[in-house]
Amino acid sequence: MKYLSLLFFLILVGCTNVPTNTGPRDIAREQMFISNTSSYFCVGNKNFLPCINPEVELESKSCTEYVVQNSRKCASKFIHGADLADGAAKETIGVEFTQCAMVEMLEREGVGYSDFKQCFNDNYSESAVHQKLNQ
Repeated sequence: MKYLSLLFFLILVGCTNVPTNTGPRDIAREQMFISNTSSYFCVGNKNFLPCINPEVELESKSCTEYVVQNSRKCASKFIHGADLADGAAKETIGVEFTQCAMVEMLEREGVGYSDFKQCFNDNYSESAVHQKLNQ
């Protein structure tokens, strides 16, 4: 149930406001999509990042930059070259990228999944989830 709000948030925030230019590889669209989707960790559900890197300042530009910088492999795998003009595809891409980004950030920080899960379960707070996700 804690993760169920991810899809809804991606639809509202991560998959909206993306420029509509088309082309074989629209880098501006990709960057906007990555930035918007990364905001899930910084604004949408603030329960994740404190268990990955507690030094990241949530709800800040530096938070989004942290997620973008530490999820490059996932961006290459799921976003670069993807058809971001297709609404249904954007939902799937957004979910896959976000899940992958979390794992990539855990690996980069050297945090084991069991340690992350323990921290997440011990510290989870409904108040850290954006109100749009709790509707």
